[in-house]
Amino acid sequence: MGRMEDALKKASEDRERVRTVEGAAPPSKASSGAPSTAGGQLAGASVGALFSDRLDERLVMVTEPLSARAEEFRRLKANLVALSPCPRILTVAAPTDGDGAHIIAANLAIALAESRNGKVLIVDGDFRRGEIARLLAVTAAHGLSELVMNSEGRAKSVPVASFVPNLDVLVAGSIGLDATRQIRPGILKEILQRIAADYAACVVVVPAIDGFADARVLAADTDGVVLVSRIGGSDRQALKRAYDALLGARARVLGTVAFGD
Repeated sequence: MGRMEDALKKASEDRERVRTVEGAAPPSKASSGAPSTAGGQLAGASVGALFSDRLDERLVMVTEPLSARAEEFRRLKANLVALSPCPRILTVAAPTDGDGAHIIAANLAIALAESRNGKVLIVDGDFRRGEIARLLAVTAAHGLSELVMNSEGRAKSVPVASFVPNLDVLVAGSIGLDATRQIRPGILKEILQRIAADYAACVVVVPAIDGFADARVLAADTDGVVLVSRIGGSDRQALKRAYDALLGARARVLGTVAFGD
């Protein structure tokens, strides 16, 4: 229980910090000039301008790259990179649907990609929703589900480049329950050993931990889990159940992140 109490306390502290950030003055609009670098970070101004009509506004790492909210994702990245051992393959998960795991995962992947320490892969392990392709404006007919099912689309299930430099996407693939029924311990690790070996980091998003057993199995196949808590939305008991379920699956819980619209 001690670790869970620490995590919940951290979530509460994060909520207060995010509220402070949310009350800050709105960031200035990014210019549409060529991308530039500052302190080793990619300024995504021109990327955001070119793709603003397709992007979810909550992808602040691109739509508001100079904002305080974007800086929070860079801080999260720095905290994760500083861990020992440093997790190369991360899971981002939430207790229930709608708690923001897909948004956090996409922003974190962009933050990792902008450091230019190697290419980053984001993997959509949520076969029920397949949100990552929409968020990052990529199109691919085949993805992780075909690899899990060893189906005819397996040969075509390859990561595709996104508009974000150094960031590739492995989409969920066929949406439905067929792939979820074939999830077993070790399967994601086997797949990522083949397709993610050349990536410096990999971010995997999974369905709701409190609702779906396959989410816990996938999470346990990675180096660690970032558990997302929605400000004013996530139920404390659901967060506790998700935390306990991850520990029960022998997943490494790295910490919690508070998320607000």
